Formats: sequence, C-alpha cells, structure tokens
Amino acid sequence: MSVMEFPDVLPYRAWIPYNYSKPIIFQATAASQLITFFICAYIHVGFDTTYIGMMMCVSVQVCVLEHRLGKIIWNIKKLISNDKTLDINDVQNACNTLIAEWIDHHNGLLRINTMENTPFTYSLIILTLLGLWRPINWRGCKSLLYNTYTCFIIFNNIFFITTEFIDIVLSSKTVDDFTQGLAKMLGVVAATGKIFGVIINRNLILEAIDVLNLKPFKVSDDHEEDILKKYVRLSKAWFPYDYTKKNIFLTTAVHQLYTFFIDTWIHVAFDTLYVGSMLCISSHVSVLEYRLGKTVFDMNKINDLVVNTDVVNNACNILIAQWINHHNEVLRYSREVHEIFSGAIFLNYCLSSTQICITACNLANLSASSNEFKSEMMFFIALVMQIFMITMAAHQVILKFEDLNFSAYSTDWTNLNARTKKSLVFIILQTLKPVVFSLGYFVNLSLETFEQVSQF
Repeated sequence: MSVMEFPDVLPYRAWIPYNYSKPIIFQATAASQLITFFICAYIHVGFDTTYIGMMMCVSVQVCVLEHRLGKIIWNIKKLISNDKTLDINDVQNACNTLIAEWIDHHNGLLRINTMENTPFTYSLIILTLLGLWRPINWRGCKSLLYNTYTCFIIFNNIFFITTEFIDIVLSSKTVDDFTQGLAKMLGVVAATGKIFGVIINRNLILEAIDVLNLKPFKVSDDHEEDILKKYVRLSKAWFPYDYTKKNIFLTTAVHQLYTFFIDTWIHVAFDTLYVGSMLCISSHVSVLEYRLGKTVFDMNKINDLVVNTDVVNNACNILIAQWINHHNEVLRYSREVHEIFSGAIFLNYCLSSTQICITACNLANLSASSNEFKSEMMFFIALVMQIFMITMAAHQVILKFEDLNFSAYSTDWTNLNARTKKSLVFIILQTLKPVVFSLGYFVNLSLETFEQVSQF
C-alpha cells in the first residue's frame, strides 16, 4: 500500500486546515507527521539519557566523596602519628581545613546534582542534532540558522498537537478513536515539554558544567580517576592500544556508540521487514477468504441463471482454478519469505534465547534498587519483545490460514451441484494442512514457542 494509492489517508489522524488531496501536498503533510514523530522519539532519547547521565555523574561524585572522606581520616591519623611534636592548635587547624574541603564538596554536590561526563556529553550531541542544543562557539549566521532550525522543530510539534487535538474533539466517534488519538498526542506533548525544558534551562546546564570542571569536583588522584572510569566506560573490551588519553578515549567511545547505534537500527529494520512480510501474507490470506466467498456466490448465481450443465461446470471450474492458483501463490510466497529470513531469524532466536537466560541470571544476583538492575531489566524486556514480535507475526499467519479452512466450510456451498461440491471439498481438505514456519528443523515459530522460552 503506497501513499499514492490512497491520497486521503495520513499516517496519523489529524485535522488539517487545508486541502491535502493533491499528491505533493499530501506527501509533504505525511512527511511532516512522520518527521515530527521521529524527532519526538529522539527528543525523548536525548532528554532521558541526559537526565540518566546526570544521575550517573552524581553517583560518581558520591563515590568520590566516600573516597575523600576515608582519605581525610587517613591523612589526619598520618599527621598525628608522624609528628607528635605538633601543637594541638596546628593539628586542629589542619583537620578543620581537610574537613571544610570535604563539606564544601558535599554541599556543592547537593546544590547542583549534575555533572558533565562522557554519557552526558553524548546525550547533548543527540540534542544538538535535534535542534535543542546550539553549540557554544556558534555565532553569527551559524547561530541564526540553528535558531531557525529550533523554531522549525517547535512549530512542527505545536502544529501536530493542534491538529491532533482538533481531530480528537471533532472526529472521535468511539472510545477507541479517542484513546488512540490521545495516546499519540500525549507523546508529542511530553516531547514538547522536554524541548522547552532544555531550551529554558540551557544557561543553568552550562553553568553547572562550568562549575563541575573546577575544584572540588575535579578529579584529584588516580583512585578518583578509576572511580570515574568505572561509570563512564561504555562496554568492556580489549584494545591493542592505550586509550587513556582524552582524544583516543573519545574516538574509541564514539566507535562503540556508533556500532551499538547501527546494530540497534539493523535489528529494527530487519525485524520490522520480517513482521511486515508476515502482515502481507496475512492480508493476502484475508483476501483469499473474501475471494472464496465471492467465488461461491458467483457459482451459485451461475447455477441459478444458466441451464446448460456443461457451461455451469466450465464456469465453476474456471472460478475454482483461479482461486486455487491464488491460494498456491500465497503458499509459495509464504515459503519464499520464510526461506529468505529463516537463517537470520534462527540465529537471532538462538542468541536472543541465550541472552534472555544469561540476563535473567544476572538480574537474580543484582539489587532491585541498583542502576545495573534497571539497565539489565530494560535489556531483558527488549530481548523478550524482540522474540515476541517474531513469534507473534508467524503465529498470526498460522491463525489466518486456519481461519481460511473455517471460511471455506462456512460458505453457502449447499446449493452447488455435485461436481462443484467435490471441488470445494478438495479445497477444504487442502486448507486443513497446517502451515508451519520451522527454524533449523526443530523450532517452530509460534506463541507456544515463545511461551517455552519464557518458561525456560
């Protein structure tokens, strides 16, 4: 189904204040809706990862505080034990200085509750690409163009919200229409709130970043550097070079992020392509059901209008042959689609099942309040949803083929002549054969398979 075939159906229902029936205007309107949703999705990603990055950086500073508190006590003990001739006032002053530095660090951490760090920086890069974070060194024409881009993003969101809201008010006739439109609109409203949250608080974020590059937040020894690396390290990996230098570290980190980003979209593209192919098969099976009913109706009509038995039989044979040919083509297409995807789906199924088991074991050994648990849980849900999408798509096709047999039996076949009834019985027997999508000769894609993985 293409945009050109149905120029009156937008990707998302909305009230549009102009005539969009012309192909060019329709495509521009549809593209605007899709771009808005795409940008809103990444605004959620950029904003949420920025917040999570800030919370991670607060955790870094709390760990540094713990280290420095222990270091202060150790320094005080060392000061007293090394030089017992020191005046008590000198010792007291030294202790007060060390404790004051720690308290200043603690108070500063409570005041800002944020930190610039590697994950935080990458989140700002996403916001920059989305038009919400103009680079600091951009002036003149660059600044003007970027601000124009920001205004376009804001206008696009507000326009989408307005048209969705008007459509909900004017066109919602059922509860389902209302809830579906409201769900989409609320997602864009939330993204718009995040847009204004970033833009309005830009100076505060910049101020917090500047403060955190100074003492007492700046790393002061190797142990604190190790604490920092523990939180900012993206993925454990062995590298044949020293990546402790800033530029090399950033390059390596960007490479890891880029790889994960590309792999994520490969999963999205491949899985949606497979699911889309299954949906196409389901749609053609539904068309088969309709054509079977229409074929039987036409054959009954021929029986009523034509007296010559040979003419009736020939006409019915042609109609039945056309339907059988369509049915065989749908079966052939489903087999071809399965053969195309079966290898990659089988590999993905086995690996994802293994990942689910490993992740479940990791979750059992983690505290529910820890950041690691939340991260592992999100990964676990993503793995489960990935397998569910694949198995559910195949299961729907299987159900549609089963419905085809019921539809064949439910047609008005009782008034047909004996020869045509025999042909219809043959069709019913053919539709009784189960359609199975097997992987590696021992795994059948269905909801039962998904349940087995979940139980395991």
